[in-house]
Amino acid sequence: MKICLIGMTSPFRGGISHYTFSLARELARTHQVYLISFKTLCPQLRFRGRTQRDFSARQFHVQHMPLLSCMDPRTWSRVLNTIQRQRPELVVLQWWSVFHLLPYAFLCIMVRCFLRSKVCYLCHNVLPYERGRLSTIATLIAFLFVDRFIVQCRSDAVTLHRIRPGSVVQITPHPVFDQFRFTPDLTRAEAKRRLGVTGPTLLFFGQIRAHKDLEYLIDALPRVLVHMECTLFIVGEFYATEKICRQRIRHHQLERWVRVVNRYIPNEEVELYFSAADLIVLPYVTASQSGVLQIARSFNLPAVATRVGGLPEQVLHGRTGYLVAPRDSEALANAILAFFREHKAEEFRENIERTRSHYTWRRVADAIVSLP
Repeated sequence: MKICLIGMTSPFRGGISHYTFSLARELARTHQVYLISFKTLCPQLRFRGRTQRDFSARQFHVQHMPLLSCMDPRTWSRVLNTIQRQRPELVVLQWWSVFHLLPYAFLCIMVRCFLRSKVCYLCHNVLPYERGRLSTIATLIAFLFVDRFIVQCRSDAVTLHRIRPGSVVQITPHPVFDQFRFTPDLTRAEAKRRLGVTGPTLLFFGQIRAHKDLEYLIDALPRVLVHMECTLFIVGEFYATEKICRQRIRHHQLERWVRVVNRYIPNEEVELYFSAADLIVLPYVTASQSGVLQIARSFNLPAVATRVGGLPEQVLHGRTGYLVAPRDSEALANAILAFFREHKAEEFRENIERTRSHYTWRRVADAIVSLP
């Protein structure tokens, strides 16, 4: 099948870029794939981080055409012309931000009107995590012009059926990010030594946004420290709540037990933090699915996560980790303590290894090409 895939990839950074790389690589094994990527993303003034570019020494690069700019309608026409020349049987647009409303709506309308190509959205999240009325309306408008969707959790499928009734929706779980293992023989002991820690190590990883409720994990740590010594690594660039989180660290006098790495982590450093960790913690208040959990899965790393969105589909309670209610520091602390007290590490790691075959890129590729 000839497929046009539209999404973000290198040199832009982050989980969507990593996802596009892996998906395009998998599709290309058995299909003819044309990847159209972004020339520019949102204006830097609207971007909360330091830079949108990935300056990793080890880049995940796949052949692509960097054509699309959300703010420049001329590029929308260039993308449409490219699609017309290639005449794909299927056009797949990755959806994760309402910022793409106008170019995506334009492309969907034009392709449906003038080509015989099928069009689908591959949704990383159906609705924005930190949403208001305008962003929800923008999503509804964008979805008017497509009736085929791939989502990555049941909660997103329910939402999609509610706001876009009658559409074709396939659920395919987020695959494992397996490209971060550059040093397969890196042991946990060696990783801890390089980071200068000993003993139990907790990890919070990824962009720090308001919906991730990091402050509840910080509030849980004193309850944990009453019973055991541990180190919490907070690794990722703050997009929100930095002041609140640092105030709570000082209030609880946790400076000795908390390491804050406030920056985007380049590809080659990811394995160090996941190899050193004994447990990853996701105290989110909203979620669809989590790419961070799928990095953790590649390291067989157990998790404590909240029972929101699609996280219960990724963390099997009592088998690969623990699930707790959101915004409950006591429950977070109790789950962390239970993991270490009951010596669940080996059992959970074995279970994660056994379930990994459920989260493959081949499943996503097959779901895409099987859309009616």
